[in-house]
Amino acid sequence: MVGRILRPDPATGKTRAILLDHAGCTWNHGFITDRMEWTLKVDERAENITERERGARAEKLRECPQCKAVMITPPCSQCGWKPAPRRGDDHDYLDEDLALVVDGKIRQGELTRDQQLQFYRELRGFAHARGMKGADGWAFYKCQERGFKPPWAWKENYSPLEPSPAVAAWARSRLIAYARRRAA
Repeated sequence: MVGRILRPDPATGKTRAILLDHAGCTWNHGFITDRMEWTLKVDERAENITERERGARAEKLRECPQCKAVMITPPCSQCGWKPAPRRGDDHDYLDEDLALVVDGKIRQGELTRDQQLQFYRELRGFAHARGMKGADGWAFYKCQERGFKPPWAWKENYSPLEPSPAVAAWARSRLIAYARRRAA
């Protein structure tokens, strides 16, 4: 029956039709524009070739939330509706190294000796800028938490440095974690 309304009529200039599917046949049988392989055998059913070609990646039909038209994937062919981007999809991402997580803690890669010295000096600078009591000892133990033990000679031979944003953020995260452990 759908074929009748889809047939163009050159005499009247009809080239389009609107089909209102009140019974939900589209959900059960697919779109009217899908290619079908019909059969006259009683014990066989017609096969939707379009669905077969989609195969395992066949998406389920959806209803457009704006105009209620049936669609496979956005954007809607009737009104052009598209879903809003997911939270975070519109942000730039930093190209950083991956880190190993063991028991909920990040195990970061080994630092070179120069990187260890730089990290230690920046931690000391962070602690001194905050006026922390025992700042040098705190920096020493935080370095151990980071995976290395700085020599005590570093304290005497190298002055504290202004912490980089990454080191300052890491040090603040350690202070917050300490405060939460004490509050619990």
